[in-house]
Amino acid sequence: MNRTGVCKIKPRPSASFTERHGYPVLLENEPIRIAKIPAKAELKDSIIVHPRYVPKGTSHEIIEVEGFRRGRTVDILLEKPLKVDDKKYWILNFKGVGARADCDMVIHFSLFFDDYRGVWGRREHCDEYGRIWGGLKMNDAQFELEMHGIMQKQGIVFVPHIQANKVPADVMQKISEVEKCKMVEQMSQLVRACNTNIRMEDMNSSLSQFNSPSEPVDKWQQANLTAEHIARLDAAIINTQLDFAKKNKMLVMVGSAVENRHIDGAFTDAENYEIKEFERSMSQSLVRRTLMMVEGGFFIKINYTAYRKKLEKLTGLGFYSGSQQHDELVGEAFDKIVKRLAV
Repeated sequence: MNRTGVCKIKPRPSASFTERHGYPVLLENEPIRIAKIPAKAELKDSIIVHPRYVPKGTSHEIIEVEGFRRGRTVDILLEKPLKVDDKKYWILNFKGVGARADCDMVIHFSLFFDDYRGVWGRREHCDEYGRIWGGLKMNDAQFELEMHGIMQKQGIVFVPHIQANKVPADVMQKISEVEKCKMVEQMSQLVRACNTNIRMEDMNSSLSQFNSPSEPVDKWQQANLTAEHIARLDAAIINTQLDFAKKNKMLVMVGSAVENRHIDGAFTDAENYEIKEFERSMSQSLVRRTLMMVEGGFFIKINYTAYRKKLEKLTGLGFYSGSQQHDELVGEAFDKIVKRLAV
């Protein structure tokens, strides 16, 4: 296919909030037809692509699944749960399966689609992060797995990042032939697990984007999320920033908090985080954006008093007993660290 210049972006498939296995999920209203490579492999060990990219003679299976496509990922609802660290998960997320442009699930090695303008352009001119349109470079997948490991050690709750599956050479060659582009470095697909695939950003646009009421989400949050649970998740971010500051480091998040967090409070997309040299305002910014999730009402019916009490207990900062604003409390803690580092 020749993908050049202006083209009409394919409309987003309609999707709805619903419930599966006791969790709220976001699913497209029609089954998603995909190719699983190789045919007999377990799903988590497979490569998922659009059928157009299956080489002739390659072992594969064409399947239809309940799921949801977001960016270059696809969420697949499982018939049987997958256990990760003794916890059951009902959704597998594959990253690097292709992204929507003028048709579904496109992977292109040399061009990048500007979905705001509806224009294909040279990859190096259109994406500052050096990404492949719809695909995932092996080095980037490995970085995300490593960052996920760092997060786990800090006690930050992320959706499980399970493994990176290598895209076979013949599949890469087929993509190159179909899209009339040269192969690049080794491609991969990152496999993650979750029970709800709904992100905070989805709640902001539920009526306009998905034409679906958010009652399944609201009901689940009210029944399952406690102030103490969210405080534990948020305290891990605060304590990590304070701990890193003592080492003249900080955790930096690319994008907004609502893009990087699920409605159960878990964080996602470890690729959007990196460790940099400490800079007070930027380090404090991540803490501020984390705290704003509760203050902004993203977690329905959370007891704010109980949240602040637990947060104070876990961080040692006066979120409940002190008279200062949250931002001032965190800023003061950073100031003390900076003074000690200067000695």
